[in-house]
Amino acid sequence: MQVEEELKEIILKRFKSVRAFAMAIGVPQSTINNIFTRGIGGVGISTAIPMCRALNIDVDALADGEIKSKDMVILLSSDEERLLNAYRGFNDEGKEKVLDTISDMIQLDRYKKGHEYKAVEKPTPVYRAARSQDNTEQHEIISDGKDLIDKLSRIPPVTKKEDI
Repeated sequence: MQVEEELKEIILKRFKSVRAFAMAIGVPQSTINNIFTRGIGGVGISTAIPMCRALNIDVDALADGEIKSKDMVILLSSDEERLLNAYRGFNDEGKEKVLDTISDMIQLDRYKKGHEYKAVEKPTPVYRAARSQDNTEQHEIISDGKDLIDKLSRIPPVTKKEDI
């Protein structure tokens, strides 16, 4: 099979049509059709590079008349490499737990890039209303946690069963 036929086959497998492929890479459809009829040899760099990127094929190999899948190289930071190595060391249950944890973390803004976690300086106020047993009198309102602890510490301890 000639390289042009193989190229057309790959395009039709990955895209609905040659037209859809041409639109996706921003090249006129006639240019792509000319490759199939006249050969790959006269293709300009401005067509070859987007075409190879979209099909994940090596542009150098295509220039030599071959179609080879481009090896994808991803450079990882040391932290990313450490995470990936740790993940690979887990059994299936451990890997599932890691993926669940990551899914949970993705939902929280505090873990996303650009979001800085800010600690709350002041405790959140707690409001409680104390009422009499028959619910007719309001005794006092406690404004925050510190007041609550202070007021609770002043309540005499219960010593007899009748006091309860």
